[in-house]
Amino acid sequence: MEFYFSNVGKFLSSSTGYEEASYVFFGAPFDGTSTYRPGSRFFPSAVREASVNIEGYSFRHNYDVERVKVHDAGDLILSTNPGEVVDSVRRVCIRIVKDGKRIIMIGGEHTVTLGASRALGEDVGLLILDAHFDVRDEYMGSAVGHASILRRMIEDRGVENIVHLGARAACEEEVGFVKKCGLKHYDSKVFQGKAQAVLKEVEREITHFEKIYVSIDMDVFDPSYAPGVGNPEPEGLTPTVVFEVLSCLEGKDVLGFDVTEGNPMLPDCGVTSILAAKTIFELISTLEKTS
Repeated sequence: MEFYFSNVGKFLSSSTGYEEASYVFFGAPFDGTSTYRPGSRFFPSAVREASVNIEGYSFRHNYDVERVKVHDAGDLILSTNPGEVVDSVRRVCIRIVKDGKRIIMIGGEHTVTLGASRALGEDVGLLILDAHFDVRDEYMGSAVGHASILRRMIEDRGVENIVHLGARAACEEEVGFVKKCGLKHYDSKVFQGKAQAVLKEVEREITHFEKIYVSIDMDVFDPSYAPGVGNPEPEGLTPTVVFEVLSCLEGKDVLGFDVTEGNPMLPDCGVTSILAAKTIFELISTLEKTS
């Protein structure tokens, strides 16, 4: 692709070229609006390292991701301006989808997801897993940043094709906005003790999406599983619950997904990056099970 990518290590040690790939993996190493624990710009490299050091077989789906054709395009060389970052991601995602391939984008902060959203049609459903709503009108003087991306998405496309899972941290402004706009959401507490019932409801919600894009902020996981994130919040989801949510996508037309907000600069012994790689493996296995 004729975009600006840096030459870094390869996800799954893949040597697959762009033309023959089913998935295009790339890093979006931007954390310019991070306000608590910056460092997510180093996450793509950490996920690559984890991907070649854990096993790729999914017992849940009886599939080995070593079989899939993934092209690692490298990391985008990005501006420090968040608006320009969003546009760079948008242009790359447009190209990948146009070429009939699935997106695997690794942030970086969650701001980069806005670029992917703007690359897709308004009819494409968005499934967002995040501890936060990210619907502030602006934060610290910026209208484009990790605390406001879903607000911008809703302004772009409305709420009809968005489902949000895992929220457990918000300000009063955000709670009021979510109620007013009617965003369909399942906060983290509803999964406690009745996860299977909630999963069935989530599956019903996404059945009307003809195409889907998935965004996973690593802080959706409880910090006991993913301590290395920019904005950790207690009472998060377990990996088992998240993987079961992703299993609801079996047979669906998923255009791509992103995993954001991991921070390998924090002293977590690499477990957050390992969980991110495992999450990617489980989602690929779900999608390939019925391909």
